[in-house]
Amino acid sequence: MRDENEKESCDCAVDADGLKVYLCARVSAYRELARGLAGPEDVVIEVGAAEGHTTGYLARRARRVIAVEKAAQCMQRARERCRAQDNIDWLEVDAHDLDAVRKAVPDGGVDLVFIDIGGSTRQWLALKLAGMYRQMFRPRVLVRPA
Repeated sequence: MRDENEKESCDCAVDADGLKVYLCARVSAYRELARGLAGPEDVVIEVGAAEGHTTGYLARRARRVIAVEKAAQCMQRARERCRAQDNIDWLEVDAHDLDAVRKAVPDGGVDLVFIDIGGSTRQWLALKLAGMYRQMFRPRVLVRPA
């Protein structure tokens, strides 16, 4: 259950194409969306999987998760944390390598994209990356930190 502060920590907007975009001010709200938005038929791309906290939440709900992380040490910890889940494709690549990510996407496409690279990247680069994923994968939902 969310408290009043938590309710205010994500903003949602729907664009002209029907894409729902969530901007989350708190990591806890971002992870709550990971626990609640994905459904059993969904394919999710998680950009910036880090140590796999959000990856695990997504994998418990979604049909398939494509976890993208460029840092080898983080990827190793994420794999260990999520070892019980068999529906995760691990991509140890830079998130800007869209060809590598596209190769991991099934023919049915992508339903949700979660992007959490804000801590290590300038804000404008994170926004640019979100636009690239929106254009290439056409998800119905995009979630990122504000």
